[in-house]
Amino acid sequence: MPEPVCEGRFIPVHGHDEWITIRGADRANPVLLILQGLCQTAPFLEPWEREWTIVQWDPPGLGSTYAKNAEEGNRGLSIDRNTRDAIAVVEFVCRHLSVRKIAILATSGGTITGLRIAKARPDLFFAYVGNGQVVNFARQEALSYELVLARARRAGDAAAIAELEAIGPPPYNSVAAVATKDKYANAPQAAEQALFSALDPAVLAAMRTPPPGANYIAQGLRPFDVRAVSMGWFEALLPEFMAFDARTLGSRFEMPMFFFQGEHDLHTVTSEVQSYVPELDAPAKLLVLLPDAGHMSFFLRDQLLALLNTHVRPLAAGAL
Repeated sequence: MPEPVCEGRFIPVHGHDEWITIRGADRANPVLLILQGLCQTAPFLEPWEREWTIVQWDPPGLGSTYAKNAEEGNRGLSIDRNTRDAIAVVEFVCRHLSVRKIAILATSGGTITGLRIAKARPDLFFAYVGNGQVVNFARQEALSYELVLARARRAGDAAAIAELEAIGPPPYNSVAAVATKDKYANAPQAAEQALFSALDPAVLAAMRTPPPGANYIAQGLRPFDVRAVSMGWFEALLPEFMAFDARTLGSRFEMPMFFFQGEHDLHTVTSEVQSYVPELDAPAKLLVLLPDAGHMSFFLRDQLLALLNTHVRPLAAGAL
């Protein structure tokens, strides 16, 4: 008989309580860690729980982990800390679920942590999947600005042109300037627009305002503005993001490396991912471009689930 799991809990991580969720229809299924999705997105990923055990983690400075440790603010945030803490979370999950290895699905900013933990601890993972992959943050930011400004000029969008020309090209010292550019770079493409239009409003409501007793967020903590907290987290890490270049990690990875990337990602610009993947030395590697999709392609959940089941799930044999 299947043995389901549905947990939301704080675990001790290097002296701090950090929030994780573990959800799935059967503990016998392979385990997938989502980076940097927040645990609050659990209702959206429910269809995945039939075939995967989904682990999500609110890292320091975000989500329920932020709410639990709010007095710390953004002190001590760093990519190194995210990397150390993510490894500790994976070690806990492997012990708790009695598995040897899990898979990573990293998206957007989470791909920085994802690549770093894949490089540091290949013994913990049977596959890496990047979506909205950061390769060279500064380079992708510069290309992003060029692309969205060119698109605005072709469309004759005077308001967008004025906003983009006012902030000028990156690098940026403030998250406000990044947010202005990303308003255009992250705009849903055709495939994502269709998904959002068809999505059950109850799912969106459960993510935005979790119902009383929802176990995918911590209960009894002070409410907070999710967007404001996320922007504060990003601002604290922006200098480190700007300095990140995946190539400094080296080209060798000891696990299969998959990249499921929006064809028209104007934020973590896809042309850089297309250049990066052929350079990798890994047991297997694959880049799949998601048609008519952009930086929000993580929300194409049916397409991503099909790709995960086709290419990644078969590799779980021996990991449990």
